[in-house]
Amino acid sequence: MSPIHFILYSPPMKLNERMAGPMKLTAVLFDLDGTLVDSSQDITNNLNRALEDLGFGSLSKETVLSHVGYGAPYLIEKCLSEFLPPTEISKDTIVNGLAGFRNHYLAHLIDTSAPYPGVSEFLDRLEAVPLGVISNKPEDVVQGVLKALNMDHYFQFMYGRDSTDWKKPDPRVIHQGLVQIGIPASKSVWFVGDSFVDVKAAKAAGVTAVAVEQGYTPRERLIQEKPDLLVKNFLELLKLLDT
Repeated sequence: MSPIHFILYSPPMKLNERMAGPMKLTAVLFDLDGTLVDSSQDITNNLNRALEDLGFGSLSKETVLSHVGYGAPYLIEKCLSEFLPPTEISKDTIVNGLAGFRNHYLAHLIDTSAPYPGVSEFLDRLEAVPLGVISNKPEDVVQGVLKALNMDHYFQFMYGRDSTDWKKPDPRVIHQGLVQIGIPASKSVWFVGDSFVDVKAAKAAGVTAVAVEQGYTPRERLIQEKPDLLVKNFLELLKLLDT
């Protein structure tokens, strides 16, 4: 059996301590893409469909994923900049690209998407803990993906970028989710994500930032943000349940 590969940047809190004591785990919030679900090919395919509608060519998965994190408008603008100088990208083009991306996504929610290994088992183990999802994707896409994968029943809320007035890395979107489930922000709340955007949001919100390397952000970039806990994947988080 390979050793658990993780880095702690602050004093560790075992997940099984959620059952007793002042350090119990009071809530766990998650990013969606690259964290709970490997949606990399669906993001790429639907983005390319939107680009093709606008008369542009296709981009590689690596290029598309390098722009993921700040939400669909940012993704559309950055992908358009692969074809046009920024000064030639109009607001109308971004709006049309965004509408096309959303429409294509709703028609192709989970053509290739699936939960990462260990995710379902991890969520099952947290059945006594309030859970939520905070993504920078449109809300209807976030909820559609989770429902299509039969994962929506795990969560008390499923936020997209248009669910509140804020989006990650603004910590207020995390605070809003915690208000909804009646849990105060503290280090006994975990936010699990694969992006530096997730780590920034979690740290600014005053909750524990758990970064997973399985997603779309290079490990070195995650380390730069100094998450409280850095693991390869949910299989390692599952091992921590029993430590």
